[in-house]
Amino acid sequence: MKFLKRTLLVLAVFVLLLALFGDIIGKGLSLHVAGINNRLQSGKLTTFDKLQCQVFYNSMIYVGGLAYPEAADILEQYLYGRVKTYTWRRITSKHRPSSPSN
Repeated sequence: MKFLKRTLLVLAVFVLLLALFGDIIGKGLSLHVAGINNRLQSGKLTTFDKLQCQVFYNSMIYVGGLAYPEAADILEQYLYGRVKTYTWRRITSKHRPSSPSN
């Protein structure tokens, strides 16, 4: 019970801080990603930059896959070339144009 109370307290503090400082954090992250992009453009990308990008994209694939599995599969295919055929069949059948009935 004590663990649950602490977990809820930490979660509540996290949500409160995110609500108060979310915009500032978002702007800081945008500047950080822009810095990584600038280093990429100039050919000065560091190992830490590459590691951050791997963590970011893998988080998008695995955590984002809970809410958006098709998008996660597409991103995984784009980055790593691992095709999940059931997803591609489902996506193409949803977006395939249908012929008008006569």
